[in-house]
Amino acid sequence: MSNCTFINETSEGNNIGIEFGHATDIRNQSTGNTVIGMDLEVNTAIDILLHKTKYANNFIGLKVGYSSPAIQVQGSYANSFIGGVSSGIDFNSLSHDNRVIGMSLLGNDSIIVDNGTRNTYEKIFNISSGTQKESTDPYPSRSNNTVSVNGTVQINPFLSSYCVVSTTGSPINVTSVAKN
Repeated sequence: MSNCTFINETSEGNNIGIEFGHATDIRNQSTGNTVIGMDLEVNTAIDILLHKTKYANNFIGLKVGYSSPAIQVQGSYANSFIGGVSSGIDFNSLSHDNRVIGMSLLGNDSIIVDNGTRNTYEKIFNISSGTQKESTDPYPSRSNNTVSVNGTVQINPFLSSYCVVSTTGSPINVTSVAKN
């Protein structure tokens, strides 16, 4: 299934709400699909499941994870999750280059778990606490900076969990950048 659009549907009381691909199939399929405004809840296993080589799918304004596990991305890449509300996302170690933009997390226990690489997050908001949330492993997780004498390096703690600053002399200026 490729280049399909699903608009304003619901999936409740199923084992899996939306599943792209199959756990044992390694072909590039289920690509370029768009899912808009769906309500997924009370599915027993998972609300959204993306297997291995499924890529370039867009999920826009979904409601997932009210009474069931929300989103699992198992090796899939280049997918976008834009807006909507979710009780969390779990990217496994094979997942990469996915984007989560403007999503609201449903509660204090709602998190984004990222064991993949180069997945990005922007404007993630927690409804219960009123705070912006970030991944447990934000990308880029390491920041390398080279600064000359009297130079300034800006470090964004929301995007870098480990920073290396190399200098050619001193003094240097180090500032922290708040995420807007």
